[in-house]
Amino acid sequence: LSRGGKIIVLGEWFEYYDNTILNTLLSALGIDIQLENNVLLDEVNNYDSADQWITTAQFGTHRVAQELTKIALFATCSLEVGSGATVITSAESTAFTLAGEDMQVFSSADLSALSNSLQPEQNATFPVIASQSKGSGKILVIGDSDVIADDLEELISGEFVNVLDNLKLLRNIIEW
Repeated sequence: LSRGGKIIVLGEWFEYYDNTILNTLLSALGIDIQLENNVLLDEVNNYDSADQWITTAQFGTHRVAQELTKIALFATCSLEVGSGATVITSAESTAFTLAGEDMQVFSSADLSALSNSLQPEQNATFPVIASQSKGSGKILVIGDSDVIADDLEELISGEFVNVLDNLKLLRNIIEW
């Protein structure tokens, strides 16, 4: 970071991965972004009719968001973004997260099947990608690792990175 490099931090949805260690790293670096231990769901804006595979077209003016129309995040957590950081992308207004007592779910199939019967925790906005400068360097935090990955479980045809504008997002991150 002191020589102008960048760190990309990829979180995941709670129960699959606890983001505590990544949050400890971000705090130690003085970064004003934290990964929430939750999962975002969206019954309206989603990919392949999967509530936990949200889509969004809510982009800021950041370089990483240039020329993006819509991306898909595959079981993402939301971010807590402080005043020292910049929100790049947020979930659509139809997105929600489950209240803490409903988070004892252990697979994405369970999430999809149970999302209609659980109590949603509503919020005006859920950031999913944010950045912050640190010295000469840059930190980018994304609430989902699969947004720029392949589909290891072969749940969809092709790779997650090739869905919607996800590959363009990856190229923007590299060129940023």
